[in-house]
Amino acid sequence: MNNMLYDTEKKRLTAILDFDWAAVTHPCDEFLSGFWDLGGGIHEENASFQECVMTGDFSSTITPSDVPSEDMEKWEIGKLLNAALAQRGAMRPSNLEAARAIRKLRELENMLCPFALSNEVMLRRQSEEAKQEGKAHKGQEILRWLAGAGF
Repeated sequence: MNNMLYDTEKKRLTAILDFDWAAVTHPCDEFLSGFWDLGGGIHEENASFQECVMTGDFSSTITPSDVPSEDMEKWEIGKLLNAALAQRGAMRPSNLEAARAIRKLRELENMLCPFALSNEVMLRRQSEEAKQEGKAHKGQEILRWLAGAGF
């Protein structure tokens, strides 16, 4: 509510302001990194959910039985949001050029700087051995990604 401007005379919302995570990026980035209003975001670990967002297809890409129970509400809200955006002709990843390429680059970004290996609090929670295992695992993922990209 602190980020909304409301005209009390006309009884309508006039603006939404929020610069906490402001950045100059491709419009698709909001769909891939955000969606926090869906109850915690859509993370790379949930590839099938991201595929629904990317294609705008919440019917055949996955079914609710494929969605973990803790993500079911997010899936339903995502489905409703996608339908509302489509109905109004708004921008969605399914009609954004280069959306898939941006998603692939985000995969690399998350491998290069994974939360568990870059967040100070997360690092303190891990043993040195766990950190080294995580680095080795991410190193292998990066090599596979690069090979898949033709490097």
